[in-house]
Amino acid sequence: MGVVYLARNVHLQSTVALKVMRAGEMATAEEIQRFRTEAIASSALQHPNIIPIHYAGEEHGLFYFTMMYVDGEDLERRLRNAPIDPTEAAT
Repeated sequence: MGVVYLARNVHLQSTVALKVMRAGEMATAEEIQRFRTEAIASSALQHPNIIPIHYAGEEHGLFYFTMMYVDGEDLERRLRNAPIDPTEAAT
């Protein structure tokens, strides 16, 4: 649905994760609605293991939202080596 970038919030001088819709300006109305639904649903969740959303918006036809940045290995890289054991994944 989207691509996540490491970004800098210049106003708050902090590092954030920036998720931008993959389809960009070519996104269909259905894709935009799915992206908005993801942001709304995620922002409603309150749990220590769920990354909070700070802001959602649209700029020049590109829909995005920002989240707290968590340093570490990304899931794609982790899964390249081998599947995650269910017990490890739960932990």
